Amino acid sequence: MRVKRYKHQAGDTLIEVMLATAVFSAVAVGCLTVMNRGLSIAQQSLESTLVRQQIDAQAEMLRFVHNNSHKGDAAMAELWNNLPKKDAANEMLSVDTCPDHFGDGEFALRSRSDSLGRVSTYMPAQVYAKQEGDVSYGISVQLVRVTGGSAYDAYIQACWYAPSQPRPVTIGTIVRLYAPEKS
Repeated sequence: MRVKRYKHQAGDTLIEVMLATAVFSAVAVGCLTVMNRGLSIAQQSLESTLVRQQIDAQAEMLRFVHNNSHKGDAAMAELWNNLPKKDAANEMLSVDTCPDHFGDGEFALRSRSDSLGRVSTYMPAQVYAKQEGDVSYGISVQLVRVTGGSAYDAYIQACWYAPSQPRPVTIGTIVRLYAPEKS
């Protein structure tokens, strides 16, 4: 018995190459999509970590100013007395857009090698929320006096636009600052 051999018909090779190219393209696009999403998640994680550090820095500076203002440090007492204090905090953590300026009674602190001071300018965050020099990019602090007490709640909030997110990312915390007990 003789086996029949089929000869390739014209065009089979071209179709096979085009099919292989299409499959490769689909796999390449899928891989790039997965890698892009992975990089986006990594960037969001890094930004969140950096913003949390900025929020912690604001909390530490507030504690420092508050504690030293009650220990007789005239410069810290003046800074503490000049910080705006409110009766209620403005909620920023469920917004559709980040604010483009400090709201009423909002501020941020800045540190320098020799002193602490109040930031004078607020701008929307370009990359992630931070305080740099005399400009706060997306970070604000509100001091609210506790009803019926001698403590203050510091609402520290950050707002910025993360990559591939339709809404802004917001993080916030509340720090309670108690008046020191008199001995």
